[in-house]
Amino acid sequence: MDAIHLGALAIPLNRLPTLAALAALFVAAALIGRRHPRLNAWAAETALVALICARAGFVAFNWPVYAANPVTVLYVWQGGFVPVIGIAAALAYTFWRLRRHTESLLRAGIPLAAAGLAFGVGTAAASWMAAAPRPLPDLTVQTLSGKPDALRDHLGGPLIVNLWATWCPPCRREMPMLTEVARSRSDVTVLLVNQGEERGRVRQYLSSENLHGDSVRLDPQSRASVMLMVDAFPTTLVYDGRGRLVLRHAGEVSRAFIHNAIRKARGER
Repeated sequence: MDAIHLGALAIPLNRLPTLAALAALFVAAALIGRRHPRLNAWAAETALVALICARAGFVAFNWPVYAANPVTVLYVWQGGFVPVIGIAAALAYTFWRLRRHTESLLRAGIPLAAAGLAFGVGTAAASWMAAAPRPLPDLTVQTLSGKPDALRDHLGGPLIVNLWATWCPPCRREMPMLTEVARSRSDVTVLLVNQGEERGRVRQYLSSENLHGDSVRLDPQSRASVMLMVDAFPTTLVYDGRGRLVLRHAGEVSRAFIHNAIRKARGER
């Protein structure tokens, strides 16, 4: 499992700890806020500060990637946060915000503790529900011209496999970046494996969006989704040169994610 499905909405498992922590923070603060109203405003402010600082930390660590297109800093739906920075910011802001109200400061420890516990439980639950890591399977797909292409033939260096469909909005948003990375990086192989659609439809989409199809592959029977246990699009899997899975991500990815994924696939820190 890569995501929790609520009707048409799919929530990636890696978002579960953060959502659980925020929910616990707000619920606990609301309960305590009946006698300490100041904590209601504090909870919203603290959550915002934590998210902004966690995002800012990730952007700072990956600034060379974001510098080329700074507006992508605002694309928070792609993920990219440093939790430890967010936690530190939340604690510092709490102390500053409530420093003159000792009782409220002490009471704020309850929502913070609840958030921390929820984050830990959410992390454990996401790990338990996630698909077990498996090596790259022996799977053959097709190029746009109809030639067979075995995924394992691309091993030897980092391999990024992205499962997508033309009807998927997040897939469409990330496609320009992924096709550009595929064409510009000779040290990594990027394969964009379309799931369950006919060649004509895929070609039409690529033409309408002016996208190169060199990295696009076809999988009309969606065998990759079955073999890789993918239940949400887009899903990106990153393998090292020996075919071992090093990263798995459901949802839209950023250029920073790809940059860090390549480093991890090479065994770099």
